[in-house]
Amino acid sequence: MSQYGFVRTPFTVRDAQGEVTSRSVYRSMNSDLVEELPEWPGPRMGGPGEPGDPPDDPVDDGASGKGQGRLTAAQRYIIEKHAENLVDAHYTAADWAVRRVGDQRIGWDLTVTRAGDPDRHVEVKGSRGAGDEVELTANELAKAREHPGNAVLAIVSGIELVGDIPAGGTVALIDPWDPDEEHLAATRFRYRPAHDLRVVV
Repeated sequence: MSQYGFVRTPFTVRDAQGEVTSRSVYRSMNSDLVEELPEWPGPRMGGPGEPGDPPDDPVDDGASGKGQGRLTAAQRYIIEKHAENLVDAHYTAADWAVRRVGDQRIGWDLTVTRAGDPDRHVEVKGSRGAGDEVELTANELAKAREHPGNAVLAIVSGIELVGDIPAGGTVALIDPWDPDEEHLAATRFRYRPAHDLRVVV
């Protein structure tokens, strides 16, 4: 069961012409359901007494210019999906079959296959900046190391975002991708202290 008893997932509904028709937020207090949900790059908020992220936790994605580096969770999601679309188009144009698997929480975003070639497990990262640094989850790192001959890191840099409309982007591939310790830096940890160590004051 997840420690997080509350999940907030913003989403946008568009019509056939791509126009935004509505925006909403999915919420659930059912922690069992939360555990079964696909991996979501946005915030999760804890129940009473549990840690959580702010609903719109802005982060710096490396974009230059005053005020241009701050993104909300919803904007990060839009950029990541745009990056996936560009990488999907690249492989499709090269006669690879592309299957999106990010919602299966298996450690990468796209599985691409082509007769005569090893399958590729493509982890996609999108950025408005140069993409010099990307964030990896523990699962993404573990799966890349588990399948070094199949793992690919796709970095899509220079994505423009006007409102909630993304555009542009340059795709760069690291293939094969075998992340080494020299180029990794720990930036965040999840710590679960034992309850018998806590003293309420």
